[in-house]
Amino acid sequence: MNKKKPFIGLNRYEIGWPPVGYAYLYLDFEMLENMTPQEALEKVEAIGYQPSLRFLEKTTGLATCALLKVVKMEDETCPDSPFEDIIEALFETFGNAVRSPSGRPRAYYTQQGIDPDYQDAQLREPQLVGSV
Repeated sequence: MNKKKPFIGLNRYEIGWPPVGYAYLYLDFEMLENMTPQEALEKVEAIGYQPSLRFLEKTTGLATCALLKVVKMEDETCPDSPFEDIIEALFETFGNAVRSPSGRPRAYYTQQGIDPDYQDAQLREPQLVGSV
């Protein structure tokens, strides 16, 4: 039986932006405060995660990330993150390094009155170079 794996970035090393219907939970090592990436990896492994190291191509350069979990969302138009409960606990330890982008359909953003092409770097997740 050939079980298809979910999409995880543009290739097996890059985290990319989740496609519509998927959500990621990861740590951006560039955003860690008061701990090294090694310490962060040890802490997430102690919690029970098996992190996968990935790179994230930002407009400012390359960032290293630890992909913790990928889920297929039940409702891709729901504004809630599938990681709501998990994020709160992780945020206490890792702060703003915790990221959980969700791939939403373009219609979701327009219904919410959000321009998905708006590029205000202070209000958005780090943008991928060459992304739409």
